[in-house]
Amino acid sequence: MKNKHIDRVCSVDVGINTAATAAIVDTTGTVIARKFFDSGRHNDQRDNLHMHIAAKQKASHGGIGRRLGAGFCKTLYRRIAGISLDCARSMASELIAFALKHGAHALAVEDLKGWKPKGRGKTQRKRFHRFQHRMLVKYLTFRCEELGIRLMSVFARGTSYFAYDGSGPVKRDKTNATQATFSNGRRYNADLNGAYNIAARALALLLKIPDVKVKGTESSPERTDKSFGRSSRIPTVLAHVWAFHARKCAVA
Repeated sequence: MKNKHIDRVCSVDVGINTAATAAIVDTTGTVIARKFFDSGRHNDQRDNLHMHIAAKQKASHGGIGRRLGAGFCKTLYRRIAGISLDCARSMASELIAFALKHGAHALAVEDLKGWKPKGRGKTQRKRFHRFQHRMLVKYLTFRCEELGIRLMSVFARGTSYFAYDGSGPVKRDKTNATQATFSNGRRYNADLNGAYNIAARALALLLKIPDVKVKGTESSPERTDKSFGRSSRIPTVLAHVWAFHARKCAVA
């Protein structure tokens, strides 16, 4: 699908605390709709199986953390993988339906290849986050190809670290990871903030928004159409889309 036919983007932020957060943003930077996607049923099933594995490990190997033999709890791990795949398929269908309902013909996800989370949290949950993201992108790719929807992979660094309103870095709450405080004192949902910035990077690619250089830094090499972003420049946030639209209106 050509860029000129895309006037709305559906961004998807796969979180550690929530299954996924989606936002519909148009080419002016206006947020049309947003939605939180939950996978509570799948999470409960996975957690129960992990508890069974931990109990078996403690009983047969003398405690958690010991080295396990080959094929330990193979059947249980296979069931966990099956639950995760079913969760990814279901969520992909829900995301596609949400995008089409609001007229978005492009989906934007983060390019997490080689990325590892550094934040606080259980190691098991972080590993699941990476696995779930890969599976979700896989099934989104299948559905997008079937329906003629464009799937865009954007540069991941800084999508959650910087505020969508352009106020600068955010600070995540230590007691409530779902909330973030902007530099200007505003408090906002951290997952929504990330989803807005993912959409902004996809729109920056579609609209060919020029880079915003940081004084005293070298220009970063151009990135491909597949992964858009900056390493030595101000990360693209939703405020840059607003500014670009305002300049276009002023010229017109």
